[in-house]
Amino acid sequence: MTEQQSQEEALPEPTAPELIPVSARGFTDTTDAENFAHHIAYTVRAISRYIDLSRLDGITVAFDYDEALAELDRGYEPTRTLTRTSDNRVIGVAMAPAVIRDSVVKSHLVFHAPMVMPILDENDENYRQALYLIAHECAHIEELHLRDKRFPGTILQAVITDFEEALLSQTSEAIWSEYAACRLSGVFGAEQAPAYEEGLVGALGAAREEANTAIRAYRLHGNLNRVIEEAGRSCCEPLRLAAYLIGHLDGRNESWDVVPDARGAVADSEYAPFIERMTEVLRELWETAESWESPTVFNPLHVIVREVFEMGGLTLIRQDDGSLYVDIPFSDGTMPL
Repeated sequence: MTEQQSQEEALPEPTAPELIPVSARGFTDTTDAENFAHHIAYTVRAISRYIDLSRLDGITVAFDYDEALAELDRGYEPTRTLTRTSDNRVIGVAMAPAVIRDSVVKSHLVFHAPMVMPILDENDENYRQALYLIAHECAHIEELHLRDKRFPGTILQAVITDFEEALLSQTSEAIWSEYAACRLSGVFGAEQAPAYEEGLVGALGAAREEANTAIRAYRLHGNLNRVIEEAGRSCCEPLRLAAYLIGHLDGRNESWDVVPDARGAVADSEYAPFIERMTEVLRELWETAESWESPTVFNPLHVIVREVFEMGGLTLIRQDDGSLYVDIPFSDGTMPL
């Protein structure tokens, strides 16, 4: 028995399938595509010793990332096509979308090829970033599996018809999902904190003006759904990016001391009390995850999101007849120019 074999036997058993389907799109050389497909499958299977990947559906690595997302067979008819995250701070390069296979909810990993190619060479300066990117998306698979176990028949299957519930659930789910994924994958990201710190500091500095800009535009176009999406996303972005950072720090047993710029920016912002409460809620969710009984466990996050909406200029008011009224009061920052 070699030393490597002995070390591998001492590790936890892999949780990913022994044979992982891999689609390599846009490679100009078939041999290169096959070699990389083998390499990323081996990497993901190794990661699955630490992250539960029993619900992994397969992997797509694509140079045509946008087309790969749009063409992914999700096992049902989605209401909208998958698209990458793209705004003035973040451009998406990886995703772990949920799919249904034989009535089982799974996740399929999709990567923009240039971002994960460095895993071919451990001496590549971008090797560790590529490894972390893969591990982070793998962590989303474990998180999705957890929610599906606790709330079977809901993910991709239950339709939320109440507008307010759908709005708050979508935002709260994103916050929890990123916290959990970052906490699970923290061991793979020793150098990741500065990137999350930069993202949070930037969001804190821009959130108010971005929300105000969206509301000023609404005064002219009058599209309520559009302003809720645009202003709501802007005012909640600091919560989401704080969840990334807090999850990462918790996953590495580190404190805010390692991210002093973020700590100072939060303390000086109007988001400080919300992020403090959110941190407590996320940690409580993490500690109690195996005993969740219904999606109402996320209600404390809903309350925080609702309050941040109001702080940002969008007040959600439930009417006597059960309908939702959205009040968007005038303020100095939201008057049309």
